[in-house]
Amino acid sequence: MTAPLHNIHPTQLLASDGVSDGIAALGSAIAAAATSVNNQFFLNAGAPTSGASGTQFGIAVKGAILVDTTNLQVYFNSGTLASPTWTPLGAGAVNALGTKTTAATLKYGVNTVTLTNGDTCVLTHAAAVVGGKEELYATQSAVSSYNGLITHGVLAAAGTLPAMTSGSAKIDWYEYRCSDGSNWFMSSYKQDLH
Repeated sequence: MTAPLHNIHPTQLLASDGVSDGIAALGSAIAAAATSVNNQFFLNAGAPTSGASGTQFGIAVKGAILVDTTNLQVYFNSGTLASPTWTPLGAGAVNALGTKTTAATLKYGVNTVTLTNGDTCVLTHAAAVVGGKEELYATQSAVSSYNGLITHGVLAAAGTLPAMTSGSAKIDWYEYRCSDGSNWFMSSYKQDLH
């Protein structure tokens, strides 16, 4: 467990923790939340876990703020002291995954990936927390057969999951949400943006 940083103003945290560039835009939201939770902040190396034995259970009050210093993501406890539910606050920087062949790991917020020809890219999602949101801009290769595929690894909110658009440099946009703390769902998508 990480020790809480009691009585620290959000601007002090952002100015001195080494990740200020990634979360500076969230400073006002953190400051507003801190006013109502007695300035209870936590730093954590990696995404927090929710539940009765989750990160900071028994310590973090409802509304407490946690900063994932590995992924530059800010969370707040939307659960209880006994069973925290760590919900992402805002969206972090764009996670540029580059060109991928068979696997890509998404983070909360916006992700971009370029697919290789003929390969199926299997997505791995961030930890499932209530209120979690990921976006993916997937681009087909601009050379050869332009037929990269995606295995979304999520449930369809309605109907079936769409196939990636084929064609040189075609771009599809997908949005994934977690509403139950256990599963990611494709909540929206737009295809052939190019």
